[in-house]
Amino acid sequence: MEWEEYEALKRRYSESQKAYDEILSQKLEIFQRTQPTAVQYDRDKIMAGGMENALESYVIQIERIDARLRIADEIMQACQSRLRLKEEDLRASTELWDKIYRMRFLERLRVVKIAEIIHYSEPTIWRILRKIEHTRKIDRK
Repeated sequence: MEWEEYEALKRRYSESQKAYDEILSQKLEIFQRTQPTAVQYDRDKIMAGGMENALESYVIQIERIDARLRIADEIMQACQSRLRLKEEDLRASTELWDKIYRMRFLERLRVVKIAEIIHYSEPTIWRILRKIEHTRKIDRK
């Protein structure tokens, strides 16, 4: 069934977005470390030349993070394009469960309207939707 593959791709896309956001947060954290902080007068220690090392370290870390960001972005774009293709396949599917999934979760139609369109009873539609939801919950675990 197309809807199961669509759900799996949707999960992968969501995971790739989370990974991208996590890397972006790391980049922000590294940047925040370089920002000036309040002067602490309780320290007697003066470090000479520490700024250059900190700057070099910052540049190296940012280059690594940028490389990871590029890779994560490529993965996210690939997942997104596969998800679009699978959505097209799902919309073209003539299978009953795929139609019901599409109408309920993509087009956001009410069960009454779905029953009218495909000429099935409302309890039958609800039964199929419960089975779809059960399968979605099992796949998430």
